[in-house]
Amino acid sequence: MTFEGNRVFPSSQLEALVTQRKGKAVSLQKVQDDFQRVVDLYTENGYIFNQIQRREVRDEPAKTVAYVVAITEYDKAHIERIVFKGNEKTSEEVLRRELSIVEGDVFNRAKIIDGYRALYNLQYFSSVTLDTPAGSAPGLIDLVFTVEESSTADINFGVMFSGGDFPISGTIKWNERNFRGNGQTLGVNVELSPVKQLASLNFYEPWLMGIRWSAGATLSVEHSTETDVLQDILAPVFSAGDEEIAAPDPYATREEYLAALAAGETIPDQYLMSYESFEVSLALNTGYRMKTEAGMLGVRGSISSRLRYIDYDPMLYRPFEASVRDNLNAFRLIDRIAPAIYLDGRDYYLNPSSGWYLSQGIGFTGGVLGGSRHYIRTDTVAEGFLTLFKVPVFEAWDWSIILAAHTGLSMILPQFYYDPQKKIWGPGTVTDSTDLLYIDGMTVGRGWREMYGEALWDNKIELRTPLAKDILTGVLFFDAAALWNETADMASIAIDDFRFSFGAGLRFTIPQFPIRLYLGKAFQVIDGNVVWKDGDLTLGDNLSLSFIISLGGDVF
Repeated sequence: MTFEGNRVFPSSQLEALVTQRKGKAVSLQKVQDDFQRVVDLYTENGYIFNQIQRREVRDEPAKTVAYVVAITEYDKAHIERIVFKGNEKTSEEVLRRELSIVEGDVFNRAKIIDGYRALYNLQYFSSVTLDTPAGSAPGLIDLVFTVEESSTADINFGVMFSGGDFPISGTIKWNERNFRGNGQTLGVNVELSPVKQLASLNFYEPWLMGIRWSAGATLSVEHSTETDVLQDILAPVFSAGDEEIAAPDPYATREEYLAALAAGETIPDQYLMSYESFEVSLALNTGYRMKTEAGMLGVRGSISSRLRYIDYDPMLYRPFEASVRDNLNAFRLIDRIAPAIYLDGRDYYLNPSSGWYLSQGIGFTGGVLGGSRHYIRTDTVAEGFLTLFKVPVFEAWDWSIILAAHTGLSMILPQFYYDPQKKIWGPGTVTDSTDLLYIDGMTVGRGWREMYGEALWDNKIELRTPLAKDILTGVLFFDAAALWNETADMASIAIDDFRFSFGAGLRFTIPQFPIRLYLGKAFQVIDGNVVWKDGDLTLGDNLSLSFIISLGGDVF
């Protein structure tokens, strides 16, 4: 492939884009791809009015084919106007600030595509289309974005009937993601159930003072009945400071307790208790983000303070965790500060088909902040998305398979704090069960029962195929999650530590309806042998599956 008429870019730069080599069999696909790369080079640098034509030169006696690309160059195109249509509710300023290009700039295809994706990722619109009509003079062009607004109010509610003194429970969540068309988020959450009553209010501003600086606040009031709480009322009874040797009832030693957990044993109900918790909390968050070639690079942080009161009958019960005992009939503060950094290179946030997401967060609870809990929690996340293939099937639907992978490592580490029992500063952890990491069986370790620990390694891999664009996606999944009772136990990691599961299901990718439904099968590898876990759906004498429902919460 040779070039003529090119003055802006030298022939050597254009030839470097060519993969079809002399003397090799002609691949029409390679020729077309090479030609398109040349066209893209010009258009990405603003030369959209150039005339670029390819002609074929055949030499029949020599049985060769050559291609000549004739280029007629014109000046760069400039953006004359940027116009938005269809945004009846959303302020035009909210849309303009998402674009990386402004009126008067040189036409830049990459920046325009980036702006198109940014508008789509707002999740305010069901469709976004772009037209580029000619401007009022040669060399000028308009960008016309036509949007179709959709509902930005996420309303989730549910009602459940059961036995007992409080037979009806329900939740109502209202979240407006484009409050008054200004791009702000305002949310209210009310939950009423036999074991939890919650009311919260949150507000979020993503563009404070017109820059990519965010700020938000959440205020909540909650009453909950914490059930299945470990006790330590039978001999031997352990005290504060005995954490390294303490064990809950009915175990006498910590070694016996840890061995029982490793064997998958559960503590019988008669050794467990419940208590009432009353809590008021206020959380403030802020962050800054900037666009880079690798994606959106951002830092964020939050600071929260919770005031908690616990009530139970000390004549009948004695919680295993010292932090719960110390909170009896007393108000205790739980203070936390949590900075994080992230890089988001996904094409679309809600339903990505390519890109990556990386984040590292660390939360400091207590320590020099004071309060009744003291620990450090780290959260490391890496995700990747890749479209394996995409085949047009119908005019408005392409069949594609997307590979999605996630790995996340979280640990609870000792905090440096003042121990009032020992009256000294030193490293250690003071937590209760609500602070621990967990496999929930819905989003982490799908198909497994709920379990808690101080270290968690969560891995997922999925094959996804969109069935209805932006509405429904089919999924095949494989999970491998490992949970350790103590962070130090990770040093002896083995395949026996992992809870595996695989299956298939459906993901509803509508913000107002974030439900995932799966059928899965869970198993472990113990001493080199596969041990299958019984599911709750029996399909035959030797086959049972788990039916898994996940209600929002995960954005992977």
